[in-house]
Amino acid sequence: MRESAKRNALQTAERLRKLVETTTFKHEGKKIAVTVSIGVATWPGDRIDSGQDLLKAADANLYTAKRKGRNRVVGQGEKKVSKVLKKAE
Repeated sequence: MRESAKRNALQTAERLRKLVETTTFKHEGKKIAVTVSIGVATWPGDRIDSGQDLLKAADANLYTAKRKGRNRVVGQGEKKVSKVLKKAE
């Protein structure tokens, strides 16, 4: 059950990432490209025993996503969400 919740969270985050990436944004009449990096953590999870642990894990995953090249979703123990989503197929 825990892996199902994690997979759903990662899939939702990936849908949001793609939506932002494919949406046309304008600022002062000019189109601008916008991307988003998302760190995902689920509770209960590995070494996550409280709300504070959950936020710390999500924040750490966010910074991992940014370090790995931005415009991506990273979950606990995963380098990139595509690996998790391929396992689910």
